[in-house]
Amino acid sequence: DRMHSYLRSHYDKRLFPHADPLQKPRVSYFPGLRALPIHDDPREIPWIARLEDGYQQIRDELLDMIGHGGLIPHPQKLTDAGTWRVKYFYVLGEEQEAIHRVCPSTSSLLKSCMPMGPSENIFCSVLDAESHIKPHCGPVNTRLTCHLGLVVTPASELRVGREVVRWQEGRCLVFDDSFEHEAWNKSDSARIVLLIQLWHPDLSDAEIWALKEVRRYTAPHLEYKEAAMRGALVD
Repeated sequence: DRMHSYLRSHYDKRLFPHADPLQKPRVSYFPGLRALPIHDDPREIPWIARLEDGYQQIRDELLDMIGHGGLIPHPQKLTDAGTWRVKYFYVLGEEQEAIHRVCPSTSSLLKSCMPMGPSENIFCSVLDAESHIKPHCGPVNTRLTCHLGLVVTPASELRVGREVVRWQEGRCLVFDDSFEHEAWNKSDSARIVLLIQLWHPDLSDAEIWALKEVRRYTAPHLEYKEAAMRGALVD
């Protein structure tokens, strides 16, 4: 029943509950999932502790990878100042083999945390100095976003809904990106996080299977994938 409602909402946005005017997923709405802009205790997600424990290995590998170049602009035009650069481990759940070879410890940790794979994307996220990601909402509410802070600058913050938070190095921040959110880095150096889009913990295994099946046929996802693969920008 919940999956059926989700599919109907793709074509009829009147089915969105609009309980909070700042939660505005662009594409579809899945009913019955907790709607929290910020999850105050990220370690409610069982594998968060394991990810934080591996912080130093992840940081060392990703900084070395960044030093050798290869980052691309984020495929959506979301900055109105500065630049947002990324390097993908997964694009819409599909493993990018080259970076997994370059960052084997990070790869192993990610696979042990999410044996079913991510909801959508996992990537190294670099918000350069004096940059701003403008307010926007994710496409669906079936995922949460986790940021593991790797390099945190003193004047970088994230707003989700009405809450403004700061990253901490070695700690995870978990939020629902179907709420309007924006990020800025007013420092003179880059802010770097590992960004993980995970399945909402209120979904059943059967619902996750169905969502994966449906995703293969939705045009916005296919456009994003194509743009991410070639490093292009899309609206």
